[in-house]
Amino acid sequence: DYLWIDTNHDGLQSEGETGLADATVTLLDKDGKPAKDMDGNAIAPSITGADGLYGFTKLSEGDYSISVTA
Repeated sequence: DYLWIDTNHDGLQSEGETGLADATVTLLDKDGKPAKDMDGNAIAPSITGADGLYGFTKLSEGDYSISVTA
């Protein structure tokens, strides 16, 4: 997915709003606890790239949320 700097605070990515680099993104399960992959291993946090992109792999189907530390 993608994190960006929401300069106009509307919750939508607008033209000219750039990606948020070097943010730590932690994937959480439906109970708000750190998520585990399909093998039961803890999923390491992801660091956004210069473009704000981040991703996680080996996820089981389910509901997730994220926690972001910039």
